[in-house]
Amino acid sequence: MKKTILSVTLAVFFQLAAFQTVFSQTTANNKAKEHSPEQRADVHVKKMTQDLSLSSDQVPKVKAIVLDKTQKMDAIKAKYANSTDKKAMHQEMKTIHDQKETELKAVLTPEQYTKHVQMREQEKQKRMQNKQDSHHEDYTK
Repeated sequence: MKKTILSVTLAVFFQLAAFQTVFSQTTANNKAKEHSPEQRADVHVKKMTQDLSLSSDQVPKVKAIVLDKTQKMDAIKAKYANSTDKKAMHQEMKTIHDQKETELKAVLTPEQYTKHVQMREQEKQKRMQNKQDSHHEDYTK
């Protein structure tokens, strides 16, 4: 009898643990989808305004560039949602990113653009470190 109760308790525990893991992953994946492209662009431009001290003339120009990129990236993600051709998706995304960078370079001062590139690289490094940390956690569990 005690073995049966223990078995049922363990089964329930493992099901709850599995549900929590799936729920956490789904929540993280849907986090960006909760906000419209306009909202995501607004947050990005607000951060750029603070970090780069954008002028009042630059803000609407940067916002238009960022919003256009955000909408195009969403369209690419939707286009490849059920595809296994990630290489093509990444190539299209790189084209959009490169276009955005060219447009930003024309709007920002050389100092602002240099700072923008440095900050982007720092964010990239942070993402790579977080990715490595999460993979390390997967192997240590």
